[in-house]
Amino acid sequence: MRETWLNADIMLRTLQVTFQKSCFLSVFSSLQYVSWPDRGVHSYPDYIFAMVEDPYLQGSGPSPFCV
Repeated sequence: MRETWLNADIMLRTLQVTFQKSCFLSVFSSLQYVSWPDRGVHSYPDYIFAMVEDPYLQGSGPSPFCV
């Protein structure tokens, strides 16, 4: 449905899940950390922790947070 760059490293996508192209099931958000090194480990995990702890991403509802 929508793509938003939160900063130079993080893309937020809003997706809508449907069944057989007509039955609306749910809307969820997906974060992509585009600066993750290929076949490696990121040198500064603080960016990942900040992303998970961001109040904007936590929301106010009972929705689960999956990493």
